[in-house]
Amino acid sequence: MTATGVIEAASATPISTRLSGTIRAVYCDVGTKVTAGQVCAEIDPQPYRAAVEQAKADLALADARLETARAALARMEKRLERQRAEADHGALSKKTLAQSEIALSRARARADQEEALRTLRRDRVSEAAEHLAQTAVAVPVDGTVIAREVKVGLTIEERDAPARLFQVATDLSVVEIVVTIHSSELRQPRIGSQVAFRVLSLPGRAFSGIVEQVSRSTPDADHASTYRVVIEAFNPDLLLRPGMVATLTIHDFVAVMTPR
Repeated sequence: MTATGVIEAASATPISTRLSGTIRAVYCDVGTKVTAGQVCAEIDPQPYRAAVEQAKADLALADARLETARAALARMEKRLERQRAEADHGALSKKTLAQSEIALSRARARADQEEALRTLRRDRVSEAAEHLAQTAVAVPVDGTVIAREVKVGLTIEERDAPARLFQVATDLSVVEIVVTIHSSELRQPRIGSQVAFRVLSLPGRAFSGIVEQVSRSTPDADHASTYRVVIEAFNPDLLLRPGMVATLTIHDFVAVMTPR
């Protein structure tokens, strides 16, 4: 039995982003060998740079408000300390002292609120700076780019799921070929059996692989079954690349039971 399939990387790492914006530059293409930390694309950083500046301005304002609140609290504490001494000598009424104690409590609450606001503003500066850094989309692993889904000028919209920009294969010494086989006979490819195949772009070379997985769907009205077959092939010379079309010849099959 013969079948055709597309060569895929046995393992690939998606390179994605959660940021929205316009792609300003693309530095990697299919086939590019990359190292961890290498920048492969850049999202327009200007909106994110502006967000950092705004966050810093908000933090500076929060710092000033906190300083003012702390100074007011310190004055209130000194004033109440003096008034308590006066009250001990009968020079101040209890009502006035109680009012000052309430004012101190309010000043302390105000200082706590300003402290919490400052912490929030500081966190937003860190978040904005992190987003700005992420406009340079870097790969986290060494490998080879096997798919590019981004181009200069593309606008990435806000979304719940990350937008995938590239795929990087960490190891192309082993590749996979996924084929779909339709058969009306009660047999399926045997797991572990050898498979011979050729690729259109390398007509003078013969390759071989091993059937790693076979999954079968329910037969249709014509009693034909569909099999998804995964073939694994060693690729020590790195001649086989993802995207190549392979024509396979499968010889070894095993009988299957007819579903009731």
